[in-house]
Amino acid sequence: MAKLLYNGYINNIAEHFEAALLSVKAIYNFDLGNDFEAAFAQAIGKLLPQQFGAALGHVINEAGDQAGDDVIIFDRLRYPTLRVLPEVGARKEWIPVEATFGYIEAKYTLEIEGNGKQSIAHAAEQVSKVKALCHQRAPVAMSHILPGVHLAPPIIMNAPSGYPGRMNPAFGGIVARHVRARPGAAHIEDPQEIHDLLLAAGVPAPEHAPDFIVAGQSVIVFPVVRAEGGSGQLRSPFFIPGNGAHVVKIAQKQAFGIAVILTLQALDWMRLGQMPWTRIIKNALDIQ
Repeated sequence: MAKLLYNGYINNIAEHFEAALLSVKAIYNFDLGNDFEAAFAQAIGKLLPQQFGAALGHVINEAGDQAGDDVIIFDRLRYPTLRVLPEVGARKEWIPVEATFGYIEAKYTLEIEGNGKQSIAHAAEQVSKVKALCHQRAPVAMSHILPGVHLAPPIIMNAPSGYPGRMNPAFGGIVARHVRARPGAAHIEDPQEIHDLLLAAGVPAPEHAPDFIVAGQSVIVFPVVRAEGGSGQLRSPFFIPGNGAHVVKIAQKQAFGIAVILTLQALDWMRLGQMPWTRIIKNALDIQ
């Protein structure tokens, strides 16, 4: 095996994530699945750069439409959450679509089969709903430099291969601490068995599919771009419908670390648009 880059950076991230998760275990009793989402939100929040916040709650647009109820990654330097809570807790917050970078469906136990609330199918649908809601926001073009500042035509910038055609897609994933085949079954400890079950069942791909899936500590599902000959190439953290596919791979004790790196890669590339501040003020004052 080749030497790991940056002195095993992914291993270090995975270890730091596990330590962060265990540090909040005394507060959130997620041994039985209780409050795992809140514990995960605090753990991932400790690994993100300061610009990004991790909140437990719902994504909402100006019309009041909402989606999601798990972990939202948002721009905390430019936008407050609607409850302005000092720390992530069990209470749900409301995050505007304009402030949303991504959404993670966090499961203490993920079920491969069925359509129940713990199933991979249900988790994928939750991610899809958030991504679909965010897709309705005004797109940020590749020519967008700063909020409200664009390169003037005729300059045309195309997205790199494997990336969306807008700078503000919603990045989405599923993270599960444990995996079982079906409701009531025992947790599966063997990564190979999880890998094989996922391959046999197929990775759910609704219209706005998750970009990645963590199935326990050692199995990761990530996006690739289809290439000639049917093979897939890892080019970006985003799943591109029509030109992308999901790959299931065993990564011993590194799945959480890889998911964090994919998330950081997506956040590093993304650029959000502006909140409609003037429209909000006019609405409050009931003026045109």
